Amino acid sequence: MNWRVIVWMLAVSLIGSQNASAKHKCDVANKDRPEMIVATCTDALQMSGMTAEQQAEFFFLRGVARLQSHSRDEVGAEQDYKQGLQLDPKHHRLHREVGNLALNNGDFELAYSQAVKAVTLGPENAANFEFLGRLFDLARDR
Repeated sequence: MNWRVIVWMLAVSLIGSQNASAKHKCDVANKDRPEMIVATCTDALQMSGMTAEQQAEFFFLRGVARLQSHSRDEVGAEQDYKQGLQLDPKHHRLHREVGNLALNNGDFELAYSQAVKAVTLGPENAANFEFLGRLFDLARDR
C-alpha cells in the first residue's frame, strides 16, 4: 500500500467522508513525492470539524514528509511536531520524532526525555522502544 492510499484513508477516517474532498483524493502523493504530502496535509489542516487529536496526526504526517523531502526541512518538521504536541500532548509518535530531531542536533538529554515519553505514552509501538534502545546504545558507546 502506498502513501497515497494511506493518507487518503487516514483523511477519510479522521475527518469523515463528507469533509474529504475529491481534490484530496487526487492530490495526495505517495512516499516518492513528499512535497505533495506536505501540501495535502496543509490542506487537510484547514478543514473544519477535526478534533485536536486529528489535527495533531496531520501535523505529524506533514513533519515526517518535510524530513523526507529533497530540502529536508528540519525547521518546518520541528514546528509541525511542536504544534501537534500543543494539540495532543499524548501523541507518542510526535514525542519520538522530536527526540529524533534533538538527537540529530546533538541534544541527547532532550532526545532521551522524549524517548521516555514516547515509550510511556505508546508502549504498544515497537519504534518507540527501538529509539530508546538506540539512545542506550549511544550512551554506552560514549
